[in-house]
Amino acid sequence: LFPDPYYVLRNLYNYWNAFTETPISEDFLKWVDENIHEEKFSLVTEPVYLGEGRVTVGFTGHCAYRVRDSGREYLKALAALLFFGEWVGVGKHRSIGMGRVECKLS
Repeated sequence: LFPDPYYVLRNLYNYWNAFTETPISEDFLKWVDENIHEEKFSLVTEPVYLGEGRVTVGFTGHCAYRVRDSGREYLKALAALLFFGEWVGVGKHRSIGMGRVECKLS
């Protein structure tokens, strides 16, 4: 459940590339894996009842990441995916309103 940057960005990358005419290259994911890590976080997991006896687990809170390498093209792709994530959400239950994210760059 932890919002590992590689898995969060891979999820957005796959969704982006499935619906865009300007795909992001696959080497972006290698760059993410090598250059982005969690810096601090405050997260709490909670059960979410989906109805008909179905339950999933999600989390609320915040997570801050640090980017080690500032390659211009990768940063542009990163910003595009993060702000895209605000519109579409992250994860398998995004279509029912879970996976909401807010991006703040500093």
